[in-house]
Amino acid sequence: MENQKILFLHSAGPQTENEGSTGLLNYLKEYLPEYYKIIAPQLPNPKDPSYEAWKDEISLNLQNQGDLIIIGHSLGGSFLLKYLSEEQIHTSLKAIYIISAPFWGLDEEWQNSDYVLTEDFGSRLPETGHKAIYHSDMDNIVPLTHFRAYSDAVKFNESHIVMDESHTFERGLPELVGSIKHLND
Repeated sequence: MENQKILFLHSAGPQTENEGSTGLLNYLKEYLPEYYKIIAPQLPNPKDPSYEAWKDEISLNLQNQGDLIIIGHSLGGSFLLKYLSEEQIHTSLKAIYIISAPFWGLDEEWQNSDYVLTEDFGSRLPETGHKAIYHSDMDNIVPLTHFRAYSDAVKFNESHIVMDESHTFERGLPELVGSIKHLND
């Protein structure tokens, strides 16, 4: 059986061991079977991210991929939705997973005109077999209102508020692993 490729887009901020998205990424590598090949590029300047620079890296990693699963965590999720709703995609997408993503422009703390999505972004996302969103009920970085705004704008197959977790899901996200495995049933 051919490997199933997963593109993982990390959060903003440091991405060294035990920082940023590394705990979640390590969890996925540990709990998904070897059949899944996780591609996790180091996105440019995560301490001071630029959408344009990340857009170029996302584009590069989408080239020559087929039937791809994409996971975007935090800023990686925001940028993924922006990219997919604004750019021409020439890759078949099996699934899109958004985790703890801020909805830029929603409230005073989350303002950056370079990151804001178009009003109709949800209808501009490419066709995919599956879309899912996850957010912690106790996220101390991105408020739950952002999850609700995304849930209103995008028709997700799965929407999960995960109890008793953190923004980074450093201890893992079993619901995500189960969903990914279920895609091949």
